[in-house]
Amino acid sequence: MVPHVSLKLARLLLAGAALTVAASAAAQSTPQTEQPGSGGGLILPGTVQSTPSGSTAAGTITQRPQQAPAAQQPRPAAQPQQQPRPAPQAQAQRAPSKPPEKTGVPQGTWDIAPDVYSDGSFKLCAAENRFDNNLILIMLQGPNKKTNLMIGAPGAQMPPGARFKAQIKIDSKLDKEINGAVVAPELVALNTGQEEEIARGIGTGNVLTVMLPGQGVAFQLKGTSKALSDLSACVDQAAAGTLKLPPPPPAMPPQLAKLLLDAGLKDARALPVDKMPPEQRPGDFAWQIGQKVLGAIRNFPIREEAGDLAKISQTYVDSLAKTCQGTFTPTLGTVETVKQVTFRTGSALCEMKEGKVFVSLVMYLSAQRTLGVFSHEAMESERATAETASAGILKALKEAAAKEPPAQQGQAAPQQPAPQPKK
Repeated sequence: MVPHVSLKLARLLLAGAALTVAASAAAQSTPQTEQPGSGGGLILPGTVQSTPSGSTAAGTITQRPQQAPAAQQPRPAAQPQQQPRPAPQAQAQRAPSKPPEKTGVPQGTWDIAPDVYSDGSFKLCAAENRFDNNLILIMLQGPNKKTNLMIGAPGAQMPPGARFKAQIKIDSKLDKEINGAVVAPELVALNTGQEEEIARGIGTGNVLTVMLPGQGVAFQLKGTSKALSDLSACVDQAAAGTLKLPPPPPAMPPQLAKLLLDAGLKDARALPVDKMPPEQRPGDFAWQIGQKVLGAIRNFPIREEAGDLAKISQTYVDSLAKTCQGTFTPTLGTVETVKQVTFRTGSALCEMKEGKVFVSLVMYLSAQRTLGVFSHEAMESERATAETASAGILKALKEAAAKEPPAQQGQAAPQQPAPQPKK
């Protein structure tokens, strides 16, 4: 098992990631509909297990891919686990909105369904309905019974990771400003869980209006009282163990598992991270190599003003140096370009009196301004394994980027699978 000393580097790495995102003005979302606590690390060595668990990469891609539940709560994606105060240009704001073009009328009854974590345990219940304004309204409740909202817009191309302020109105009785985030190109999450009067208003009101940046949307609140009651009953049944739950999603998406295989990491074992507190997650997805090396992937949306990959990666490493409680030795390779994707490798060695911790990095910047960071972390004695893993990842990413047509560049690296509303 990896010694506890490596937990010190967890703070080092995540502090660097958080500073990088803030300095880059990347307004990254907290895709969960409830706010996480602060602290933690980008790389969490303490999660490496002495007894391997989870399926190997080879086992994952031979499994039949599972469809994500229709109204699944967003899984964490590319978020810094230490939540920094965003740089002024990255702070959430509410742009002027056009009034709704029409009030959507529900096209059917509310569909209630449970969702589960990757270990099969209950996560939440969701109620969704499609409206004739081509939007989908989703209500979520977890064990705490707080109601959060999501809006699906099939065909939209919103920038994942963008934060914003939204205004929620219910008839003329309620007017609240809340936080929102784009969690997928077709999906936004609204953090309404702490506002109980919003849930009450949805159950008793006539029209829900949400003023999103640039455009307002409106929904006729037909059948919502029963939907909220059924949603609560769904949660109660799950707590009582009487609710039939759906099959769990894979801990590692097949696309990522294939990339690990292409990188020669056939024995990499997926580490479920969706039940970990946000401040403890090692990445969007994580895997274990042997007993002492932890791999992870994170994606960050990066704005144009952050500069190119050379500048972004340097900022990243500079941020890491500030948080090493010892001697910090960074390295950065040359920037390479394959079609529209740029790559750069790097590493960091933090020498403390308790020991030396090594992290190998592969960073890429896609044409869509997504920064991907693959990391492999271990004690220095396992440095060769971490470096070999990163070399394989870089080779596989370059090969994938070279094969992709220009319109699909930026998808060479595995992207965070997002919940998709039912069609």
